[in-house]
Amino acid sequence: MDKFIGLSMLIFGFVMMAFNPAVGVLVALFGLIVTWNSERTVSVRSQDRDRVPCPHCAELIQPKAKVCRFCGAKFR
Repeated sequence: MDKFIGLSMLIFGFVMMAFNPAVGVLVALFGLIVTWNSERTVSVRSQDRDRVPCPHCAELIQPKAKVCRFCGAKFR
């Protein structure tokens, strides 16, 4: 959803450049930032899929971990 909003703002910004270049550039930059952040968020979330929360500190760790790298809790 954020990517769609970002692309819409980017296109709207380019259209606005014909009427008011300063506003058009600002809107296009905002759309570019929103699009970039949404792509970055999706890639981070896909990396967290194979992680499980530590029962002691709730940080995400690998399922086969023997020691939590955040709090030092030992498993198994």
